[in-house]
Amino acid sequence: MAEMKTIKFPVFVGHVYNKDQLDDLRDALESALEELDFVQLVYADTARYHGALFPKIAQLIDSSMFCIFDVSEQNTNVFLEFGYAMGRGKLCVPIIRSGATVPSDIAGFERLVYSSYKELSQEIASKIQGIIHSALQQKGPLKVLAHNEFIWHLRHHTAGQELDVDVMKRELRSHGISGLEIDETIETWLKEGFVEKHDGKISISPLGEDFVIKVIKSYPELSKRDLS
Repeated sequence: MAEMKTIKFPVFVGHVYNKDQLDDLRDALESALEELDFVQLVYADTARYHGALFPKIAQLIDSSMFCIFDVSEQNTNVFLEFGYAMGRGKLCVPIIRSGATVPSDIAGFERLVYSSYKELSQEIASKIQGIIHSALQQKGPLKVLAHNEFIWHLRHHTAGQELDVDVMKRELRSHGISGLEIDETIETWLKEGFVEKHDGKISISPLGEDFVIKVIKSYPELSKRDLS
């Protein structure tokens, strides 16, 4: 039997590129999120690119549920990514090593201070439910908004039945989700086997149903949404 794929929400991590952070920082963050099988950390070097790199990084940020930025080194590339994410309405979680100078531009931001990578992992793990809850409530140009409404809509209205795609699009657009976001979401989930489409109608697949149940169990507010 072929192994079932798991759909994951990306979380962008911005940091300087040295061995310490490439190894230890990433390991600490991966460890903190290892129990969330619907979240995947992505980094600037995740992007496949030809030519300018930043447009590819921007795509990773745009598609992320939220972003984490280590500002300990006051790196200009990290600040550029941080600023772009803020401008796109992303929930951003700044982290900084204890003793490092807090950049004046983010002095007013709530941030997570760590003295060791073990402590960082524990702090992120203890706060991740609240962070994701905040990301789910975030408004603005968030692709994850389309994901969340789409999850809720399929789960609430289809009950295993097919739903007319045009009807679903009209309802989602009425709640501020762009047609492009809806089309991109449907296209991605069709490719991943999350939903099935036949004759202009869409239904959630067994893989999609399993994923929706996992998300709703972790964040029950999704099952209580009222779009009427």
